[in-house]
Amino acid sequence: MRYVLIIAVFLLSGLLTEGICREFTPATPSYAAPGADKPVFTDYRGVKLGMTASEVRQILGRTRDQSDTEDMFEPENGETARIFYDEEMKVRAMTIMYSGDLSKAPTPKQIVGSDIPAREDGGMFKRVEYPDDGFWISYVRLAGDSPMVMITVQVL
Repeated sequence: MRYVLIIAVFLLSGLLTEGICREFTPATPSYAAPGADKPVFTDYRGVKLGMTASEVRQILGRTRDQSDTEDMFEPENGETARIFYDEEMKVRAMTIMYSGDLSKAPTPKQIVGSDIPAREDGGMFKRVEYPDDGFWISYVRLAGDSPMVMITVQVL
């Protein structure tokens, strides 16, 4: 059930960035100034977009689940990473989730370069595109009984 929620959140983050859920996010994402702003978050534990699956597995170690399209890693209690691969088995997207003790989760500023105002319920969302670098980053914080922080990095 937990993984159904995680996948739903991942899919929801894509919908939110398209502006379908206007209550949660503006219709258009933020853009980094061309050539000026560089992303503050560029890798997860040394894994970067474009790496091969074998490089990822060498860096992150044992997978919890593994396939030709995605791997799941659980490096620490409350931290889960899903790495998604393209047809050439190269990283096209990463989603890192933190649950439980969110003090271990990175701050919005560490991921998208700025603070994010919280909604009334404590939730947060921001997506920043880096067209010059060819990817986008999003930060999602779900509040409530089972708070979660989810960071997604994906090729444009």
